[in-house]
Amino acid sequence: MRPARQTRYALAHDLDSWRADDRIAARGFVHQLLGRHLSADIDVLDVGCGHGELALSVARRARSVVGLERHRGCLDLAAELLGESGLGNVCFAETELAGPGEAHRGGPLPLADRSVDLVIDRRGPPLSRYLDDLRRVARPGCVIIGMHPAGTAPPPSWAASIPTLRDRFQMLGYEEVAGWVTGPLGRQGLADYRLWWIDVPEYLFSARSLYDRLAYGTVPPRDPVPSWDSVAAEAEAAYAANQADGALTLRHVRLVWAVQL
Repeated sequence: MRPARQTRYALAHDLDSWRADDRIAARGFVHQLLGRHLSADIDVLDVGCGHGELALSVARRARSVVGLERHRGCLDLAAELLGESGLGNVCFAETELAGPGEAHRGGPLPLADRSVDLVIDRRGPPLSRYLDDLRRVARPGCVIIGMHPAGTAPPPSWAASIPTLRDRFQMLGYEEVAGWVTGPLGRQGLADYRLWWIDVPEYLFSARSLYDRLAYGTVPPRDPVPSWDSVAAEAEAAYAANQADGALTLRHVRLVWAVQL
């Protein structure tokens, strides 16, 4: 189902489609996961919150929300959106997380002990980077709801027409992506979890959003990112040749998961 509202920020509309499509809602992807856990007396942690759009939406149905993000640019935009929202129960923090044995630097979750009832990990860091410390931060019965992208499947027929970004059309194996969740949970002895695989359309409304999706939305993330100026001509030509009714559609596989601590 194609979203009716264009947005500069929400490049993937999987949660929007869950709200709008009765068939999906009936199977529980909103009501049985995120929706049913939200209430006015819970405190929420959004790890990898990006520009904060989801955190701000959740805050209207929760007591408080803390959004953690490592990219300063995303947090700058989150601050803008927060100021425009009028909400007073949200805060964002720049945080780098690192799991056991990882080479890069990272600290613990910047939250007090037993201060979180619900964790949202929508395209955020791997569970291994924060699960150990989350056991300290979580209140009894805390639930984690996550979604990890697994890649574009299949690559579109026009992928070769944008050669600078062609290698960013990719699909990871199901076992590998599921292991991002089941591996850390198994090491902690946690077995109360559920996994779902879904295949959703992403609707991109401009050549620039196509660039953003491929440059910054690859699995796993790739550096360095080609500049927009170096890709603009390819992206604009690919978009113009393949869009329909004002939008370009990409298929994307996602792993949705939920676990109770």
